[in-house]
Amino acid sequence: MSILQELRQYRQTLRDLKAENLRSMRKYRRLFGKRDTLAHYMEGMANGKTAALMQIDYFIARLEMEEEYGNA
Repeated sequence: MSILQELRQYRQTLRDLKAENLRSMRKYRRLFGKRDTLAHYMEGMANGKTAALMQIDYFIARLEMEEEYGNA
């Protein structure tokens, strides 16, 4: 398996985890209100994955460009 395929799989896993955190956050907000600590924790978990996803997207784009145009 190439590094590009691994990064794509890892990106999808992170997206799935972020979506699960957001669903949990909404559930806890609905049950306990907006000021619930568990809802804030889940929101933080989801927001924490944003920077990692941005970096992985950058690496994937870079590797795809290298495959298409060669090593620049």
